Amino acid sequence: MKNLNKASNAQIILVFCLGVFGILSTELGMMGIIPIVSQNFSVSISDAGWCVSIFALVITFCAPIVPLLCVNFNPKKLMLICLAVFILSSLTSAFVGEFWQLLILRAIPAFFHPIYIALALSMVTNLVEDKKEIPKATAKIFAAVSAGMVLGVPMTSYFGGNFSFKMAMLFFVFLNTLSFIATLFFVPDFKKVNSVKISKQLLILRYPLLWISILCVICINAGIWGFYSYFS
Repeated sequence: MKNLNKASNAQIILVFCLGVFGILSTELGMMGIIPIVSQNFSVSISDAGWCVSIFALVITFCAPIVPLLCVNFNPKKLMLICLAVFILSSLTSAFVGEFWQLLILRAIPAFFHPIYIALALSMVTNLVEDKKEIPKATAKIFAAVSAGMVLGVPMTSYFGGNFSFKMAMLFFVFLNTLSFIATLFFVPDFKKVNSVKISKQLLILRYPLLWISILCVICINAGIWGFYSYFS
């Protein structure tokens, strides 16, 4: 990684940001088309809201555990697998006819969501040679998260409202396919770093500040999801 120049590092970070934006748009974009889902699958608005809720529930239970179980895998290959799952699930969602099938296809990529986000953040910190620049690098990833919230939802609403539910799903496919291709060609095969044992990583659960941070994140996201879902 040390032999990568600054331009290459900047390009790789941009690829990670694109991937995070695509995944967050897939996650949150459904909030902007709940009425369209309701109409398309002949279900109530409250039932259509499960497309949002089931994604959030899977992430809630998987996020603290799943990334820890993947520390020994090749980061690039794991990222490609995550993006492939998002592509296939969104593509299949565009053509399903039953609502329960859509819910399953929403739950599957949610399992891989925390894996990609965790990898993007960890790889970005490894790319930065000057450790003082790490906050700036990670801030770019979080900016992509914010972009997924601020831009992903209205863009999905645009495609869903002006065209169809199928077009909204294909918009997700386009974003994640673009990220997949960029990752395949621009992201190098990172050498697996010496990982800390899972038992040692879990020791962080002893710190009250962690639980306070988790509670704050839950409240913030509950507000964001509720706001978008209500106005959709």
